[in-house]
Amino acid sequence: MRSIEAIKALTFCHVPLIQAKRAVEEAMVGGTATLTVPCVPDMAALADQMTAACFRLTIITPPASVDVPAIRRATGMTQEVFARRFGLDLATLRKWEAGRSRPETAVRSYLALIGKDWQGVLRLAGR
Repeated sequence: MRSIEAIKALTFCHVPLIQAKRAVEEAMVGGTATLTVPCVPDMAALADQMTAACFRLTIITPPASVDVPAIRRATGMTQEVFARRFGLDLATLRKWEAGRSRPETAVRSYLALIGKDWQGVLRLAGR
């Protein structure tokens, strides 16, 4: 592996040097690492650079939208219970369900996970 090239590619995408170094080391030791890359001017170029450095890049993008009412209904929970169990603000949940606002990127990812395995999410959260 060419760790220096991988670290340089990541720092070019505004990943702090120490985080890039730790992620590369983690991948080298454990075979995998997860890292959020804040700014990617050219995704194809980053993928090429990481491949050239012998690293595989897996791009995970949050869903563009989520059907909040359907996700909640699939759990069989009321709005109040759903909000409390998953740590969401009830008023905000109601706005999402009414279409008056839209969940932020990270929350869409969280809601998508809830939609896939809500019981697993609760287990992981210790609830």
